[in-house]
Amino acid sequence: MTAMGAHERDIRGRYDADPARSFTLPSWLYTDAAVFEAEKAAIFERAWQCVAHTEELRAPGDVRVAAILDHEIVVARGQGGGLRAFRNLCPAGPHRLVEGLSGALACPRHGLAFDDAGRAQPEVEPLARLSQKTFTST
Repeated sequence: MTAMGAHERDIRGRYDADPARSFTLPSWLYTDAAVFEAEKAAIFERAWQCVAHTEELRAPGDVRVAAILDHEIVVARGQGGGLRAFRNLCPAGPHRLVEGLSGALACPRHGLAFDDAGRAQPEVEPLARLSQKTFTST
């Protein structure tokens, strides 16, 4: 039985729609890691999450980066006017595609780029190419 399941009957029996006759949940429910993992799966991963107001993404090419639980996502206004969301992660490695409030969907390390529909584009010049000096011993 889960941490929540062991106390669920007791909690339901003590709940009343009238706050004056109801009770407060035990404090451990707000800090227990197992309860949080269960809430992530049952609530947050199954429901829409607000990232930005549509007014913040008015023009094609506008992007916003947001953290939702353990994932960082990018929401972009496409050239056709639609909104799209992507994981802010390069498929070639653990590097962000977008930093901050704007930018191209491109990995500065690997040179991979994507259009506003998530389709791969021709390689761009990586911003973080290592120079030969990096590998020269002194």
